[in-house]
This record gives sequence, C-alpha cells and structure tokens, in this order.
Amino acid sequence: RMADESTHRIVVIPCDEKSAYRVRCTVANACGSVTSSTVSLRLAVDDAWEWRSLATGPSPRHYAAAARDSKRGYIVVHGGTLASGAGDDWTWRFDGTSWQHVAIGGPGALIAAGMADLGDGRVLLFGGYSTTIGGFSPTSWVWNGAAWSAIGSGGPSGRFLHSMAFDPIRRRVVLFGGTTGPLADLDDTWEFNPDTNQWSQIAIAGPSPRNGCQLAHDPLTGQMVLFGGAGRDGAFDLAGTWLYNGAQWRMSAQQNSIEPLSRANYALSTDTGRQRIILHGGRGRHPFPTMTSFGDAWEWDGIQEQWTQIPASASAPPLLYAASGVESPSGDPLVLFGSTPPVINEVRAFSGPGRATIVRQPTIEPAEGAALLHIGVLGSGIITYQWFRDGSALSLEAYPTSRRATLRIEAPSEADVGTYTCVVSDSCGEVESAGIYFDVAPPCYADFNQDGGIDGNDIDAFFIAWESGDSQADVNQDGGVDGSDVSVFFAAWENGGC
Repeated sequence: RMADESTHRIVVIPCDEKSAYRVRCTVANACGSVTSSTVSLRLAVDDAWEWRSLATGPSPRHYAAAARDSKRGYIVVHGGTLASGAGDDWTWRFDGTSWQHVAIGGPGALIAAGMADLGDGRVLLFGGYSTTIGGFSPTSWVWNGAAWSAIGSGGPSGRFLHSMAFDPIRRRVVLFGGTTGPLADLDDTWEFNPDTNQWSQIAIAGPSPRNGCQLAHDPLTGQMVLFGGAGRDGAFDLAGTWLYNGAQWRMSAQQNSIEPLSRANYALSTDTGRQRIILHGGRGRHPFPTMTSFGDAWEWDGIQEQWTQIPASASAPPLLYAASGVESPSGDPLVLFGSTPPVINEVRAFSGPGRATIVRQPTIEPAEGAALLHIGVLGSGIITYQWFRDGSALSLEAYPTSRRATLRIEAPSEADVGTYTCVVSDSCGEVESAGIYFDVAPPCYADFNQDGGIDGNDIDAFFIAWESGDSQADVNQDGGVDGSDVSVFFAAWENGGC
C-alpha cells in the first residue's frame, strides 16, 4: 500500500473508499535513531490521481513519435519538432528513470509520425513530414531494439498527424486518417500484420476525414477507440468517440452526455492496469474561433461506453498539446513527453486510484485458430495477472499470455480443457475471479480425413489408420484400437454426422 518506505518520501496508495492512516518516520544513522511525531492522513480515492515529474528528457520538442516497447519495458521516442522549428532525426529510449540516445538517422527527421509497439520486441514507425526529404514519408520502419530497418511496400500513402496503435488481441497495428496539407485530410483505415510485415487497406466506412486524433486499444472490450480530431475545414470542432473491432467502425452511443470538448492533438494511452483509456490535453476552438489549449484529463470506460472527467490535481502540467503520450514502463497509465506551448522536454507520469476490482468475470470468445479468455479489472498502479487451470498456475513457457488480462490459447486441444480462474493483484492485495469452464469441440469421426465431406474416402482413411494401430483410429477413446472403434466410426458415418 505504500511505496519508497525507506526514503524520505512515501507514496500512499488508497485501497479503500476513504483510506485513513497515522504515519510517523524513524530516521537512523550510526549514532542512533529518532522518531518523528505522528501525522493523521485521510485520503479519498477520487483525490488520489497524481502527476509526477520523472526526468528531463532530450532537447525540447513536440509532435515526437513515441511507443512503449512492451517486451523490453522501455519507451522509444523518435523525431519531433524542436524549439527552433527544425525536425530531429535522433532516436531515444526511456526506462522510467533515465534517457539514452540509441540511434541517429534511420527514418530521418520526422514530424508527427505514427509509432506503435508490435508486441514482439519491435516497434513500427510510419509516415510523418520528413524535413530530410522535404515531403511526407511513405516508408514503414521497424526498430528492433538496436537499429532501424525499412520494411514492406504497398502501404498507406505518405502523411502526418495520423492515428496508429497496436491491437494485441488480433496482433495488428491499426492506422486511421491523417493529412497531407490544408483541405487534404484522409479517412482511410489500414492494418499492419507483424508476421508478414505487410499493410492491408480495410475498405469500410468510418469516421469522417480528420487529423490530430489518436487511437488506443481498450483492454475491456478489445476494440480500438478514437476521439475527436481536426476536420477538413481547419476547425478543431470534431467530437464523438469511434470504436473499431477489426471489421467495422461505429460511433459510440454515449450513455451519458458528458465527454471531452472537441479537440485535436491530445495525448491518449491505454491504462492496462485499470482497464481504461486515459486522454489528456489537446487544443480546440473554445469559444469559437479562439484557439484554446487544454489541461484536463478524462478516462474511458469501454463497458459503459462513457467518458468521466478525472478530478483536477494541483500537480497537473500546464495547458498543452502535441505531447507524446504512452503507458510507462512501470505501469503508470500515461506518460507525457514534450509538448507546446512553450516547447518543453519535461516528462510527467499520471497514476490513478483504487483497489483492484474485477468488473467483468472471465469470458470466452473464439479467435482465428485460438480461444481468448478475458477478464475486466479496475485498479491502480501496477496490476498483475495469473491464470490458473483446475487450480494450477499456467506457465509462461506453455501460455505466453498467462500473465495478462487476456489469455490466448493457441490451437486448443483436450489438454486445455478445464476450469480457468485468474488471480489479480496490486499493491492493495489480490482477488480471484470466478471460474469458467473451457472445452473443445469433439472431432468429427465420420469426416475422418477432415476434408469437409463424408464419403468413401473417409472409410479408406479410417481403415489405413486402424490397420496400422494409429491412435487416431481410437475414435471411442478407450485407449485401444480394436473392433469397437470400427462400430463407432461406421455408426457416425452412416448417420452422416459426427
């Protein structure tokens, strides 16, 4: 419940609706110890949002591309507009404490490019206005932790101020919109496949042409969420929340009338721990036509499909836009780097309140060649997950996603059948979910060769396996291959079913 107990400063994480504490400090050195007086502290959960300054970053900039490398646990930053107005071609990484310059050149000096984690130790960068070539870059680049390489072809046209984010469930990067200049906003949707390093355009209707909007993955629903942006008429007057599920776009029904004011160039990040999406800052014409920068913060609840404004904090950063926003290596839901006005290089982390609470018990849904078990959780700080089957913890070696909110079971088999639960932990304790039973469909014995039809070819395939004693011919699953399997097979075959 408390962090940094051995330093002169502690962070109290409220675990109850009204958390009360009596705190004192004992200070010791080689000559002895002394204890301070006691202070009483009562902290409401709603008051527990906090902005913290983490570090001073590279030279001041805005419109930098940034993404979290989830495998290595650090943030990658490339390019941006410097205070002088020039572009930058340096690449940096941030581990939550310190910055390291890791590359120069690569994609070149880019402004407002898109960047997304690929979940496999690589980070994808696309587009941006290149001051190196004097135009919009149409090239896709991948950072592997050590160097940049240009990949693929036939992707989106060059652009900047587009939105781009990784869907870890479908393993696709989704890109939407952007612009190539005044009255040249775009409304196309693209997906990048990390396995093939290829882009595919998704020919569906969606949001109107816009730029300066952001995408984030909603861990509660598995959808991609997009808010607002700037329209073709140049006015920052677009509001509304759009949802993309891999097959179609739809505008949220918005169960309440409260949402952020229309805006563009805000920061948006997935809060994996609390299963929310966090939005901060941006700018819009409020009141029209006056351009206004914002300093407010909001969170998106994907189940309720509604925005809730986060209480203002005395530690909040100034009104700003064009900051780079990502989830931090330590689990803070939002880290801001850079922004304007003025152009700065400060890094701030935003963390929220609450005891880990299961808001949606485990569910099962099919996926291509796999099954997904998902749990919805609300909590604070760093939240950990551990999935169990029949009371035994699943290993990362056998189930690489067993410590995430969504468990992916590849090519389910009989070995995966059982009751699954998830233990969710944070600094306030742990809670175990209800169990859900997972089963696999039995094989179709009649279609023995699995060609989709039931005919004489299945009889031939069955007897070849039966005569050789192949375990596949043990259709009654009694551990032996004998005459009883012939009876079971022909009964299914004659009925034309399984």
